[in-house]
Amino acid sequence: MQLRALHIKRFGVFKDKSVAGLRPGLNLLYGENEAGKTTLLQFVRWVLFGEGAMFADHYAPEDGGKQEGSLECESAGNEMVTIQRSVQSKQKTQVRVATPLRTVENQQSLNPFLGYIPAALYKNVYAFTIEELQQLDFVKDDEVKQRIVGAGLGLGAVSLSGIRKSLSDRREELFKVRGKTQTLNALTTEIKNREKEIQEMQKDLVQFDRLHEEIESLTQQRAALKAPLAEASHRVQRLAALAEVYPRFVDWVDAGNALEALHGVPELSESVVEEFHNLKREWAALKKQFDDRRQEVERLQKVRDGIEVNTALLQLEAEVKQINQSHQSVRDIMKDIDTLRRQHGEKSGVILQNLQRIGEGWDESRLREFQKVDELKGRVRKHRADLESAAENISKAQARLDSHREYRAREAVRSVLPPGAMMVLLLFAGLSVAGGVAAWMAGFAGGIVFAVLGVVLAGAAAWWVRTRSRSGTQEDPLEQHYREEAQQAKAARNHLVESWQKWLAERGFHSGLDVDEFDEVMRRMERTRDLLRERDDLSGRIEKMEADLRAARSRVERVASAAPGLELNNDLLVNMERVAERYEDQRQKQEERRNLEKALSEQAQGLEQLKPAVEAQRQKLDRIILEAGTKDEEGFQDQVTSWKRACDLKQQSERARRDIQSRMGVGEAFDAVVEELRSTEPTRLDTECATARERVETLQKQMQEIDQKLGRCQQEQERLANSDVLFDAQSQVEMLKQRLERAGRDWAVATLALSMLDRSLKTYQETHQPAVYRAASDWFRRITGGVYEAVRYQMEADVVDVQTASGDFKPVAHLSRGTREQLYLALRLALIQEYEKESEPLPVLMDDVWVNFDDARRDRFVEVLAQFAQDRQVVVLSCHNASRELCRRHGAHEVVLSTP
Repeated sequence: MQLRALHIKRFGVFKDKSVAGLRPGLNLLYGENEAGKTTLLQFVRWVLFGEGAMFADHYAPEDGGKQEGSLECESAGNEMVTIQRSVQSKQKTQVRVATPLRTVENQQSLNPFLGYIPAALYKNVYAFTIEELQQLDFVKDDEVKQRIVGAGLGLGAVSLSGIRKSLSDRREELFKVRGKTQTLNALTTEIKNREKEIQEMQKDLVQFDRLHEEIESLTQQRAALKAPLAEASHRVQRLAALAEVYPRFVDWVDAGNALEALHGVPELSESVVEEFHNLKREWAALKKQFDDRRQEVERLQKVRDGIEVNTALLQLEAEVKQINQSHQSVRDIMKDIDTLRRQHGEKSGVILQNLQRIGEGWDESRLREFQKVDELKGRVRKHRADLESAAENISKAQARLDSHREYRAREAVRSVLPPGAMMVLLLFAGLSVAGGVAAWMAGFAGGIVFAVLGVVLAGAAAWWVRTRSRSGTQEDPLEQHYREEAQQAKAARNHLVESWQKWLAERGFHSGLDVDEFDEVMRRMERTRDLLRERDDLSGRIEKMEADLRAARSRVERVASAAPGLELNNDLLVNMERVAERYEDQRQKQEERRNLEKALSEQAQGLEQLKPAVEAQRQKLDRIILEAGTKDEEGFQDQVTSWKRACDLKQQSERARRDIQSRMGVGEAFDAVVEELRSTEPTRLDTECATARERVETLQKQMQEIDQKLGRCQQEQERLANSDVLFDAQSQVEMLKQRLERAGRDWAVATLALSMLDRSLKTYQETHQPAVYRAASDWFRRITGGVYEAVRYQMEADVVDVQTASGDFKPVAHLSRGTREQLYLALRLALIQEYEKESEPLPVLMDDVWVNFDDARRDRFVEVLAQFAQDRQVVVLSCHNASRELCRRHGAHEVVLSTP
């Protein structure tokens, strides 16, 4: 997974900050001091892992809000992933992971994108600052050490130190000198204690007889308490039952008294009452329907009478349809007609200009009648070919004349002086001048004579050549012939031009046009004829549009005359819309009136149908009221209420009687309970019940004390009488001795395994090194330029040292600060390589990690880092221009940070 952009809504000094443009490979985030580079690194850690409450203090937003932000990433499968995290409380954050296909909101769903890397491993190895790099004990972290050594031995996630610690802990669990809780120590102590208990058991047999006598006495006391306890318990149950049923007894008596007060209420059947209520509900529903329909009829009549319809306008339906159908075409015409008129005028102007450029006397009618275009094109092609032929003849004649003149010039020079003699003469003259000048500069006055001699010789040679050249300039007949040929070719060309100009003038064109210009005139004529056809087409279209507009305006005026109060203006489209709206309004009113008349007819029919049903239901109700012996509906309702009250009282009395019988019994038992309850009070029942409970509790306490004493005596007697107790104790001692033997064997096995593991690790260290340290050796050798050859891990001492080029080993503590940092950077690069063989590649972030390197090692490290970044994403944060230029030189992509 690689970073593509960081979006910080609120984190530390940043608010609404975005950093975009991160690419695969090596990236440089450059910014001055206090630009927030370290804050960006911490932000990436926090979004990926949510490192907890430490951010509440160190990176709290300056505006007092809560941290929030997101990372835009791209997975190894080229899938875009957005990771958003926000603080919910001081100890809790919420993470949201969104891909194009799904969105989840928990850390467990984020871990697969991170390759399940632990947070501590990412912080120590993948993302670190210069301060964290200087904490050189990061390899002692259990997670890091497990990844380094375990990878080398092929153990995967198994930790060697964990195995050794497990064996050591197991050995100490079994035995430790002067220990108490270890297995061997504890077993030895327990065996000694058991042997002492056996000795005490053998002394306790004399107590058996005394315990037997005490058990017999306690048994007699227990038997004497049983009868009083049973009698008191029965009394408590009886009084509690009476107190429980007393409220139901009161309900039973009250219901009977109320029934006597209702004596004389006539009996009604449930079916008659139910029939009455059903008939009343049906009558009320029918009556409501009847009233609602009558009100609806009145409302519909009122609405119908308030609707007025313009029938004259509705008769013009065909005209209105044409107006609606032509509305869009009229809109298009009004939109396009001005443009077409403008195009018509523009084309007329262009046509006029082209006619003026064609020649004088040319107008539209002449151009339309002109049909000799093909003849013109043929004449132009012939004239062009004749001109090209004449130009070629002129060129050939001139070439022959020039060639002849060059030949004569060469012959004249060759006849003046032989070439070798001329070269010797010129060479001698040059040497003389040079020697004279050199002698004069050296102070030798005679050198001037040599210089003068050289000048004289050069002048004599030049005069001789010129004299001979003049003698060779006499008239040549062949040159005269070639010159006449050239003049004749030019005269022929001039004749062609004059003939062309005459031909142009005869046809009404400007005589000064050449062939190319006349080609342009013909093309202009063709374009102008095309423009004439286009303009004619535009004229036809414009005339048709104007006719359509006149027809539409006429239809609008005819329809508007049938719509009183409709005002028209100069806008045809608006008038068409107003006419259509007025017609549509009248059509809707007509439709609404028809619907109202139909609904009114239906409601009137329904009203007539409901009237007999309402009267029939009313007659049935009156019949039931008369049969019940009442005068009206109100009297019938009072009679029904009294009858229902009597029924409820009977049910209450029966339920109370059944409750009392279910608790106290039926028949004589029920009659006895009723008589007892009639003669008692609730308070007396409570008092007697409380007294009986106290008596029971006292007897039960005495019984429990006797049972406890009896149980202890019987247990002690059984222990003394049973010889198996002593045997069991002796057996337990033997079992403890066997456990002691097994534990001793386990201790020996753990001790032997620990010793074998130490020897195996020592042998492995002498012959092998983990893959991480082999890779780290290569990186460290390249960074230091071969000063150090290897990195070695001593497993038994759990320390790291390095091998110099001379073969000596040096502890890490003896290295300089810069070299130690280079070593731990090499270890980090190697660990990332080894880890990513089976996990998702993750972005690597480094904050000013090479500030303590010298120039040469800094340059080599950046070169190594650029190679390392070819298979992953590395982001370097720096504020130094030198680092900036160095990263640029090695192909880093730069992103500049501005100060918040």
